[in-house]
This record gives sequence, structure tokens and C-alpha cells, in this order.
Amino acid sequence: EEAINDFYAHNQSRYEFARIKVIAIGFCPTVPKNLGTSDEAIAEAAKAAVAASGCTNKHTEEQAHDMAVGIVGRLRGGADFVKLVAQYSEDPDSKATEGDFGLVTRDGAFKQEIKEAVFALKESEVSDPIRSGNYFYIIKIKEKAVQPLSNVHEAIIQELKQKHFPDYMNELSKRFK
Repeated sequence: EEAINDFYAHNQSRYEFARIKVIAIGFCPTVPKNLGTSDEAIAEAAKAAVAASGCTNKHTEEQAHDMAVGIVGRLRGGADFVKLVAQYSEDPDSKATEGDFGLVTRDGAFKQEIKEAVFALKESEVSDPIRSGNYFYIIKIKEKAVQPLSNVHEAIIQELKQKHFPDYMNELSKRFK
């Protein structure tokens, strides 16, 4: 238990979580011009063309970015986040929940650029627009805390076991030579 408590105390940043709200502004990717004739350039152009062909968003990347910057300015000026979600967000799932986007953990499934932005913010702060995929996300931190030891106890035990297993096996090998 002492090793578990010590590990938890020294690694609390690994167990941080944040509940976030988002406004998502989508855009259609553009097919780059004059990429060249290499196989890699052709593959990139084809990938971009396929992504653009099925796009249902109504903004260009530049328009979406400008809109997101304007929304951030309004939010930092005191505008109501939930009202702006209803007015601007293009993500139907978070729009239906007034911007609630769930729980972000350091080892969770969110993309790295989202996690970096979330954990750089303080509670109640609003991020600058974050480009991820075909969206610009504006994130507001609803709650930020560290998971209690009881929630991560088993994961710590497993990590400590894996960490000490090679040493244990080496000791056994030495003892039975």
C-alpha cells in the first residue's frame, strides 16, 4: 500500500481529468493545387479529394477559423457558452447536450491536440480554436480534478507489477543458477 500511495502521490498529473463543453465549427477540406507528381503527392491529393467529396459542412477552413476566433472573443467577453453552442455548434451530439463533450483523461481516446489544450487550461477557461480533423473546436473547462486513488488503485497495482517483474525474474535467475 505504501508503494501504491507513493506512486499515486508522485504521478497525480497522469490521473487528471476534465469535463469539457465544446463548440465545433466544421469545414470542408480543400484539395491542394500543384502538389507535384510524386506518388506521395498524388496520394495526398487523392486523400484530400475523397475527404472533400463527402463533406457536408458549409464553410471553408478559413471561414470556419474566422468564425471560431470571433466566438472565442465573444465568450471571453462574457457571452453565454450554452447559447453560442445552440447558435453555432455543428456537432449534433454535443449540441443536443448543450455542449457537453464528456470526460477527457490523459490516457483517453481524444486526439493529442485536444488533450494538450484541455490540460493547459484552468477551470472555466476557454481555449483558442483548436483544429482537429475537419473541425475547429472551442473548449471550455467545466471541471478539472484528479481521479481519486480508489478509481486508479488497480491500474497502479498492475503498473507496479509490470515495472518490478523483470527485476523479480532476474533475482530468481540469479538465485537458481
